[in-house]
Amino acid sequence: FLNLEYEGRSLLSLASDADADLAAALSDDAGVAARWMDAFKGIASPRGVISTHTLAKQLFWPVSDNPQDDTNGYHLLAPLYPTSLVHQVYQTLQEDRFGEPAKAARAARKEGAWSDRPVREYSQLAIQKLGGTKPQNISQLNSERRGENYLLASLPPVWQSQGVKPLFGVTSMFDSFRRRSEVRAIAKQLRRFLESDPARNLETRMRRDEMVESLLDEFVQFTSEVRELESGWAADPQCDLSAAHAHWLDPLGAHVRVAELENILAGDFANSLNAQLRNPLPMGDVEYLHWRKQARDVITEMLREADDERE
Repeated sequence: FLNLEYEGRSLLSLASDADADLAAALSDDAGVAARWMDAFKGIASPRGVISTHTLAKQLFWPVSDNPQDDTNGYHLLAPLYPTSLVHQVYQTLQEDRFGEPAKAARAARKEGAWSDRPVREYSQLAIQKLGGTKPQNISQLNSERRGENYLLASLPPVWQSQGVKPLFGVTSMFDSFRRRSEVRAIAKQLRRFLESDPARNLETRMRRDEMVESLLDEFVQFTSEVRELESGWAADPQCDLSAAHAHWLDPLGAHVRVAELENILAGDFANSLNAQLRNPLPMGDVEYLHWRKQARDVITEMLREADDERE
């Protein structure tokens, strides 16, 4: 009731300011109106001494340099229920689950169409009911949620790593790189986006470049994983990689030095990406040059960081 607004102000705000018009609307008796106003205003006033239950969660927080000072060395903190945060999470999950944009995105995924909104799924979601049949007795926000409070699954991750192995039997590291599930997913997303013939504007270019940057992030991760292998595998007779790729992935064991390494690798990345997108998209020199520039910037930065570490 007190959250209702009149001319842009809530009734609670009017009561706190002793608004004469609100008092007149409450009662013709000035004394009764004053008591009502005081009662409403008192709802927002602090009540009694702040306290907590002895069995509630509490934390001793050190505030001095002496951890053995049990007299004045700690503050006792009592974490409060994060009502505002819980409500924000609830609203976010409601929108992701039942909002019209979310429904349209799921329909697009089902039809194999492109959507600019990602689909968010929350597995093993639980709902905690607070307040029973009277959620308003807990708080205003709890009442707005009808007493429902989402609990996200708190589970350890399930790793599906297959183990990193030397790249034997391939002539290009990008043959192995683009078989990674994350790379295939991003490339598929990029292909669908370009197939949708988006408007030729800044937003489209930014969206496209973000997906290519995600592919380059995966390339950085791929490089780091392979470099964890014991050095020397690139010199094995089973390794058919080009000198540039061997040196990039096994810099200590390849026993070769390649001039303009970043240009070679950036060009190979661009060719590989064009090959992934070419069917059915008409990829050519313009796209190649753009992908190559993005890749060269990332590869050059990686080489610079490696040089700094050696120094």
